[in-house]
Order: sequence, then structure tokens, then C-alpha cells
Amino acid sequence: MLTVFLAACATTPEMYQPNLNKAVLVAQNDAWGKSFIPLETQANTRIEAIDGEKVSDFFNSTKNISIDPGEHKVVVSCYLRRGGLHQKAEHEFIQTFKKGIVYVFAGKLGKGAECEVDIEQRT
Repeated sequence: MLTVFLAACATTPEMYQPNLNKAVLVAQNDAWGKSFIPLETQANTRIEAIDGEKVSDFFNSTKNISIDPGEHKVVVSCYLRRGGLHQKAEHEFIQTFKKGIVYVFAGKLGKGAECEVDIEQRT
């Protein structure tokens, strides 16, 4: 008898503690283990760039990053996977970040396939 256990690795905001001198940005994600289940819907958010500097690429996906407080231009991407269907869109915005705060980005694809991002602040 063969038993297989799939470890699901989710990005949960509770994993990240505030940094007293920096702002912490966290991209909320579903468990990657869902990708092994056929036709299971998986929604991911990823931090793509900060102030024009790319922080993610095909092989390295940034889920969290600490930055200096102040105004920053951020690019966040939203992914939706369901079986063989893959959709991606990006959202770019400028925001002022404060030290000691964890900013949780939860992206979703809207009806027009645009990336909509909710930002929750935690101390």
C-alpha cells in the first residue's frame, strides 16, 4: 500500500512579525499543494517590483519583503489557476508605507481580468 502526503505551503500573514525599522510587505497566497489537485482553483498574489526594481522572476517568487518606510511604487500580480487555465494581471500603485507595519496584499482577478488588490495593515 502506498500512502502519499502532500504538504501544503500557504503564505499566511500571521507568519510575519512587524519590523520596528522597516515596513513588511506580504503577498497572500493559497496553498501551493492545490496545484496537484485537478481542476482545483488556486489564487496567488506576488510582489513583482518595488520602485522599478524587479523583485520576482520565473524562478523566484517574492512573497514577502522588508522595505524602508516612505512612498514607494509597487507592482503586484494576481494569478488564477484552475486546472489548465492560467490567468495573470498586474496592478501598479504608489503608497506610503510606515515602519513597524505589516502590509498584507490580497489580489484577485476582477470580471474584466484586471488585478484588484486589497491591502490590510497589521501591527
